[in-house]
Amino acid sequence: MKKCLLVTVLTAMFVSPAVFAQEPFELEPPPQEAMEHEIRMRNMQLEQQQHETEMDLNQKMKELELKKQHMLLQQEEAEMDFNQKMRELELEEHRMALERQQRPQRHPDSFVHHRKGRMFPLLAICCIVHILVGVWIYQDIRRRNVGSGIWIVLGVLTGLFGALVYAVVRLGDSGQAQ
Repeated sequence: MKKCLLVTVLTAMFVSPAVFAQEPFELEPPPQEAMEHEIRMRNMQLEQQQHETEMDLNQKMKELELKKQHMLLQQEEAEMDFNQKMRELELEEHRMALERQQRPQRHPDSFVHHRKGRMFPLLAICCIVHILVGVWIYQDIRRRNVGSGIWIVLGVLTGLFGALVYAVVRLGDSGQAQ
């Protein structure tokens, strides 16, 4: 009896959870309902895909619109920069025109007269140097008793350059004389 009780208890322990754990048996729906169910599922998938496609399309349209607005903004900025630079150039041109009007107009003759006033002392010094070179060559020719008057004319016309040429020739002559 103990054995029987033990087998019953053990069977009850193992069989009852297995029986209770089983899911209730469902009959398969009829094929028409299964097809309708599958059609509904496919329709829902198609609607979901269509909705996702529309969302992607809307997003891409918004991105394109933003790019278009960004390009228009850049174009307007470039036009504004160009207009600003043109205004700056016009202002600079007007400023230069005002400066030209405010400066006293110099007469071309006054520029030459003004320059002649500065050039006169330099011209006088050059003339004096040429005359002194001619006098030095004349005295040297008379003292050495060698040479001709052509050196005096060259010295007066060329100035220091003529004196340098005369000195080189004179050194050559003095080397031959010794």
